[in-house]
Amino acid sequence: MRKPVRAFRVLASLLLSAVLVPVASAEPPDLELNPVTGYVESVDIDAASGFRVRHVVDRGQGGLGTNTTISSPSANNPRIAIESTGNTWVVWWKAGVTPEVYLRVRDLGTGTWNAETRISNALETSRCPEIVHDGGTAWVVFEVEIGTSSVVKVTGISDGPEPIGGPLAVASTAHAADLDVLAHSVSGHVWITWVDSETHVGWSEYDHVAETWDVPHFESYVGTSVAAARSAIEEAVLGQ
Repeated sequence: MRKPVRAFRVLASLLLSAVLVPVASAEPPDLELNPVTGYVESVDIDAASGFRVRHVVDRGQGGLGTNTTISSPSANNPRIAIESTGNTWVVWWKAGVTPEVYLRVRDLGTGTWNAETRISNALETSRCPEIVHDGGTAWVVFEVEIGTSSVVKVTGISDGPEPIGGPLAVASTAHAADLDVLAHSVSGHVWITWVDSETHVGWSEYDHVAETWDVPHFESYVGTSVAAARSAIEEAVLGQ
């Protein structure tokens, strides 16, 4: 699982739909509990505003929720990750001649968001980002289309939302379908997974000592499922 709060997100989604005024949206929300405030925060796409990313803070029944538009138009698939300090990170990709991946971060103390920041390389077709935190580092993984191949790239951000170094290519595949890239962080381990083919899930773990990503490994899901392969990968990473 990308985050240990997946089951919580389903329940929180139902609660949000019950307490918030409905607004046209193209996608279901991505949800996370802020560990500092105790409030559920979510991001989704508001179709009524030109397909912009909307950030929502749900303060519970009787509380005053807040809706904030945080992106320019033509956004897709926003993902949220909240630091242990309560700061909120949101990534998404934006359609266009060349799709690009963007990031914004909200400082809990001031309540302000940094500027919309492109984190993919210019002129590279980039989409479907996922984000996870590992201590003071935020890891963003996404897909890049280069010719007939899809490349899995990762960016680590450890000194606040800016500056951001260039993304690193971790793996390449000729798989034509969605790679469904995911980022994982459990017990000090950080790794990424992707659907590399119709038979295998690829994965790579970050080496904190060498500060590098290891060579891609592969787990078969023939006769099982992608989810089962990802569970087996997690067991291998954690040494279970």
